[in-house]
Amino acid sequence: MLSVSLLGVGLLSLGRLDEVPRPAIAPETSLPVLDPNQAPFPDSALVDFSATLDPPAGKHGFLFVGTDGHFYFEDGTRGRFWGINVAKDSAFVPHETIEQAADVIARAGFNLVRLHHIDGVEGLLPAERAGAAERIDPEKLDAIFYWVHALKARGIHAYLDLLDFRTFQEAEGVPQAAALGRGAKPAAVFNERLIELQIEYARSLLADRVNPYTNLPLGRDPAVVMVELCDENGLFARMRKWGEMPAPYLAELQARWNFWLRSRYGNTETLRQAWQEPDGRSALGFDERLEDASVRLTGVGSRDADFPSPTGAPRVGMMTSTRQADLYRCCQSLHRDYFAEMKRALRAAGVRAPITAVTDWEVPADLGAVAEELDFIGCNWYYDHPIFSAGREWRVPSFYTNTNPIADEVGQDFASSALRAAVAGKPLVLREWGACWPSKFRGVGLLEATAYASLQDLDAMIMFTYNTNPDVRRMEYFDVSSDPVRWGPAALAGYVFRTRALDAARAGVVLRRPEEECFAPDARAPAAAFRLGWTNRLRQLLGGATPPLGYERVLSLTEAAAGAGDLGAYAADTGQIKRLVDEERLVLDAPRLQAVAGALTRQPMATSAMAFGSASPIGVIAALSLDDKPLGSSEALLVKMVTVAANTGEQKGTRPAPPGSPQFKLDAFGDAPVLTHGEPTDQPTTVDLAGSPLLSVYQQNGAWEVVRAGNAWYLWSDAPGARFSLPRLGGQVKVTPFTADGAGETHPVAQPIGYPKGCLFARVTAG
Repeated sequence: MLSVSLLGVGLLSLGRLDEVPRPAIAPETSLPVLDPNQAPFPDSALVDFSATLDPPAGKHGFLFVGTDGHFYFEDGTRGRFWGINVAKDSAFVPHETIEQAADVIARAGFNLVRLHHIDGVEGLLPAERAGAAERIDPEKLDAIFYWVHALKARGIHAYLDLLDFRTFQEAEGVPQAAALGRGAKPAAVFNERLIELQIEYARSLLADRVNPYTNLPLGRDPAVVMVELCDENGLFARMRKWGEMPAPYLAELQARWNFWLRSRYGNTETLRQAWQEPDGRSALGFDERLEDASVRLTGVGSRDADFPSPTGAPRVGMMTSTRQADLYRCCQSLHRDYFAEMKRALRAAGVRAPITAVTDWEVPADLGAVAEELDFIGCNWYYDHPIFSAGREWRVPSFYTNTNPIADEVGQDFASSALRAAVAGKPLVLREWGACWPSKFRGVGLLEATAYASLQDLDAMIMFTYNTNPDVRRMEYFDVSSDPVRWGPAALAGYVFRTRALDAARAGVVLRRPEEECFAPDARAPAAAFRLGWTNRLRQLLGGATPPLGYERVLSLTEAAAGAGDLGAYAADTGQIKRLVDEERLVLDAPRLQAVAGALTRQPMATSAMAFGSASPIGVIAALSLDDKPLGSSEALLVKMVTVAANTGEQKGTRPAPPGSPQFKLDAFGDAPVLTHGEPTDQPTTVDLAGSPLLSVYQQNGAWEVVRAGNAWYLWSDAPGARFSLPRLGGQVKVTPFTADGAGETHPVAQPIGYPKGCLFARVTAG
C-alpha cells in the first residue's frame, strides 16, 4: 500500500503520464528565423519542437476528467496542454496563412490552440444573417474548420469558445438587442430566449455541420478537447452594472429573484423573520412583499441609504449579510441552471469534450457553480495588465506598474492570482495568461508562470495571444508573436511544462471555504493565503467537500494567511524553485533545467550545477537539457537569454500617482522594427556548468541562443558582432553561417567568435 507521503507526490493516477518525444535539435533543415524583423511569423527557438507533438491530435481518444481531477485521454494518457490563443481577426485568415501560423506554432511545441472571439458580427455571426435559415457565415466557418484540420494534422488540439463577442439581434427575436452589448452580459445566463439562441448556435457549430477537411463534426472530433460556454460573463461579474440592463431584462431578473425567495421562504412574513437582525429590525423593507414580487434586487454593495423610509421615520428595511447571502445563493442557482441546461444540450448533440464556463472565479459562490455543474475551471492571469482612464478604454495613454513579479506584494503574481480558481478535484486551465507589454519584466513573468504552473501540476496553460496578421509586426499589449521577450522563451517554457522538467509539489494543502463563507458578501480571499502556492500544491475546498487524496493539510484562509509570513525567500518543497523576493530573482534548479530570472548580477548566480553572470541587469537566462539527461551529462542542450525590447518610436513616461498605483504610462505604441537594444560589450554574460565554463556571450541586452547537438553548436544573436566563446571546443573552431539560402562557406576562426552579420544562425564545430 502507498504511504500518505507517496500519495502527496501524486503517484496515484488514473493512467500513464504522457511521454513527450525529443525535439529535432539541429536547425539546418528547417532554417528557423528568430528575428521578428525578418519574418512575419518568427520562430521561438532554433530547436524544432514540432517533433515533440504526436500527430494527429485525437489519436489517443476523447479527453475526459479522471477521478484525480486531471485530464486523461481514453487510452489512459494524461492530457496536459501548452497552448496559445488565436483570437478574433487572427482566426479568419486564408488557408495559406493558417498553414504558416500552424507550422510556427507547432515548431514552438504548442499542443493546443484556443480559437477565441470568433462569434462576433465580423466573425461567424454577422448581423445581416440574423433570422436567416443558415445563421453562421459559411466563409468564416470554413476558416474555423481549416484551423482545426491544420492543427490536428500537426498534433495540436483545439479549444472552442461559444459566447464571446456575439451581438444578439432584434431579428432573432431579442428585445432591445442593441442595448445588451457584446455577449449580452449578464442577461445571457438567465434569459430563456438568449439561452435558446446559444443552444441553437452551439448545435449548428458543433454538431449539425461536418468539417469537410476532417469528415467529422467539431463536437465529435477528439482533436477538439475543450469547449467554453461563455467568456467572462454572468451575474457576479456584472453585479455592479445590473441597473444598466434594459427592459425587460432587469424586470426579469427581479422576478427570478422573487421566485427564488418564494421557493425558499414561502411568504413575506417568513422572509421577514429570516432577515431579522439581533436588534429586532428586518432587512426586508416595509414596502417589499413576496406576494407581489416587489423585493428589490439592490443588494451587494448597497448602503443603508438605498432603503430609506419615504416618511422620514426610522427605516424598516436595510442591507444585511443575510440578505446579501441570499442574493448570492439566488445568483448561484441561476448560474447552475444555465450551466446545466447548456451542458445537457451539448451532450445531447453528441459533444464529447469537457465543458466549462468562465464567470467570476474570485467569487466562491460563482466558482462553486462552475465546479458543481461543469467539467473544469477556466481562468485568466495577466501581469501588469494595461489600465486606462475612465472613458478612454483601450486608447493611449495607458498605465502600468513596471514592477518585477518576483517582488510582487499585492497578490498579482501568478500563484496568488491563478490559484484563486483552483478547486480540489477539478482540472485548472489558464485559458488566457501573460505578462503584458510594455512592462520590462514580461519575460520574467513568463518564466514565473511556467515554474509555478509546473509546481501546481496544472492541466493547461494557454498564452494570450498569437497574431496572424503578417502586416502587424510591432509588439502590443497581448500579442506575443513579434516580441522576443515573450515569444523567444515560449518554446523552451513549453517543453519545461510538458516534460515536467520541474517536479510537481510533494505536499498538498487545501484551503477550506465553508458554505457561510462562500456566500458572504466579501468572500474574496486575502492574497497572503495563496503564497502557500509558492511552496506546496494548493487547492480550495468549497462548502462541505471532502479533501482529496494527496492533500494532507486543511487550512482556513486565516490560518493560511498567517502562515505565509513576511515576504522574503520562499523555496518550493521540491527544492527546485526558489523565490528570492528581496533580491527580486527567481531561481530554478532541477536536473534538466537551471535558470535565473528577474534582477540579474555580474557576480555568479549559482544553482546546484551552474553559475550565471549577466552583463544585462534584467532578463531571463535558462539552460535546458533536451535529451532527458541531467545538464552536466547532456549532449543536447539549449541555453537562452532574453532581456528587453521596444517598438521603434515607442513613447513612455511617468506620472504622479499614489504609492501602489500605476506610475508608468505609454503615450504611443510606435511600430516595427522591434528594437532589443542588443549590443556588443566587453563584459560577458557567463554560463558555467559543473564547475567549468560552458559559454560566454559578450552582449548586453537583446536576445541570444546557444544550442548543442552532439559535436555541433549553434548560435543566434540579435546583436551582430557580439562575440561568443565556447571553451569546450578549444581555441580554434570552424564557423558556418546559415541564411535563407542555406549553408554559407565554412571558415576557421579563433575564439571568441564574432556573430556574423546577416545570418539566421551559425554552426560551430571544433577546429
